[in-house]
Amino acid sequence: MPDNLLTLIDTAIKYLNANMPTNNFWGSLFDSTIFSTLVGAFISLVITRCTTNWAEKQNERKQKIEKYEKKLKEFYNPLYFLIVKNTKLYEIFKVDEKYKNKRTLLILLDHKDVLSDADKSILEEIIANNHEILQLINQNAGYIEDDMMDDFVELARHYVLLEKAFQNKLPNLPEYREHTYPRSINKKIEDKVKALRSEIVDTPSEPQNGFFKKREKWIKIATNIGTHSTQ
Repeated sequence: MPDNLLTLIDTAIKYLNANMPTNNFWGSLFDSTIFSTLVGAFISLVITRCTTNWAEKQNERKQKIEKYEKKLKEFYNPLYFLIVKNTKLYEIFKVDEKYKNKRTLLILLDHKDVLSDADKSILEEIIANNHEILQLINQNAGYIEDDMMDDFVELARHYVLLEKAFQNKLPNLPEYREHTYPRSINKKIEDKVKALRSEIVDTPSEPQNGFFKKREKWIKIATNIGTHSTQ
């Protein structure tokens, strides 16, 4: 029940206490046990209803938080970790001057034969991470929002082509060369992780202490009614 309604009830009761005459029918009714019982029952009903509403809101909040936490734990957190890990590996791979400012897929299509053993080792680790990312996507596709679906489709396609190129199984054709790594997805995944964490922190909740203070106020009002009726 809103605080202003509680205040209105309390004010009305105080007014009646001060101004209602007791030598007529209405005064007798107000002073009667019947009146206090009816009003007390109404207050009890309100308390029960508001307690139920509070519990429902707390349960709804808990379910929302659990949903966000599950999405982070099962998909976005491990996905983001692997994306960052690959980014660091690419930075090592492209330390070589001949690879700087070049896309990895195009390097494999144009210069696969000149890769050093160290280069191949780094790419093998990247491809192994890509397998884990594809597995995460396949197992948790339901967590992907519509506005990011195309990004993940392009990411999966790039991973397949990259591995084929590394294995010398991809011809150097224009239709393949255009599917370099979709760099924009990194920022989108990072933003999604931050948004989910923010949702967990910012999901509103009425503090338990605040709720029970309100309930104590309702009980006090009901008690005041009962006290008046016995005077």
